[in-house]
Amino acid sequence: MCAGDYSNSNCNELQANLNNFMNYYFRLQFRRAIRAITGLGINPFLGLIIASGVFIWMSIIVFKKVNYPQYFYSFLSLVFINTLGNKSRNDFLKIAFFRKNYFFIRVFENLIYSTPFILFLIYKGQYLIALITIVISSLLSLITFLGKSALVIPTPFSRRPYEFPIGFRRTYLLLIILIIISFISIFEHNFNLGIVCLFGMFLVCLTYYSEQEPVFYVWIYARSPQVFLREKIKTALYFSFLLSLFIAIPLICFNTPNTYQVALVIVIGLLDLVLMVVGIYSNYPARLNLIQNIQIASAIVFPPFLLFVIPNLYAQAIRRLNVILK
Repeated sequence: MCAGDYSNSNCNELQANLNNFMNYYFRLQFRRAIRAITGLGINPFLGLIIASGVFIWMSIIVFKKVNYPQYFYSFLSLVFINTLGNKSRNDFLKIAFFRKNYFFIRVFENLIYSTPFILFLIYKGQYLIALITIVISSLLSLITFLGKSALVIPTPFSRRPYEFPIGFRRTYLLLIILIIISFISIFEHNFNLGIVCLFGMFLVCLTYYSEQEPVFYVWIYARSPQVFLREKIKTALYFSFLLSLFIAIPLICFNTPNTYQVALVIVIGLLDLVLMVVGIYSNYPARLNLIQNIQIASAIVFPPFLLFVIPNLYAQAIRRLNVILK
């Protein structure tokens, strides 16, 4: 509370400057998004139309092919907004804004990211799930991932940087939630929900490869591109398979006749990991272009495409890595 006319004037000026800075911040984020789309080599307006069409198409597929799609769909939105909880990003926001404005920005961004999912849930008549998604999205604004903790979780991931150590620390809460839900599915005799959780586990692992590692991290490998990719693929397969066992083993123990379904999901999930590994290097160090993104999305949605897309992206990755590793 300011006292006196001079103090009130200063407070009003400070608030006005802060509001202008917030407006600048949101305009800057919008321009970054436009620049990212332009970097793919397409018109931003056309890119928005394509992205909207792909999102609607994949949403329809989820609701047609997945059991209890409303829960899985809501979980997808939480995975999507999870990227906003990065510690370094939030540390910057806390320095730049007052506490009240910081939480406003976090809640607003989370709701913006989850809005497409919420609107589709409403379109499908899932009003309660849409409301729950809004509430959880808002509550996630209170959480900063990668924060310091006195709890040290034993993990073999640190032996093989870069993706899994960083990704695991960012998403361990989501992994725990998936494991808990899978056990609930066993107690409720709902095998399909357990299968959704198992696929969700691989989906979370796929997000670990959404960001490219620095060129220096690749350059220091004194190996050929083939050996480099082979080691990356082995790491992705080993760690993702290790995580999947927390859900797969209980599912098999209590649903032995359905073992083949669990095995099929694991195989598809592991192939998706191979796809992401070769995909992330197929245009390295530049970002994936539009065609490559479409190939990856199509192969994930329609698994038979994996047999054709993986070799294609692998060959492209070898060519790009030859420039750095040789």
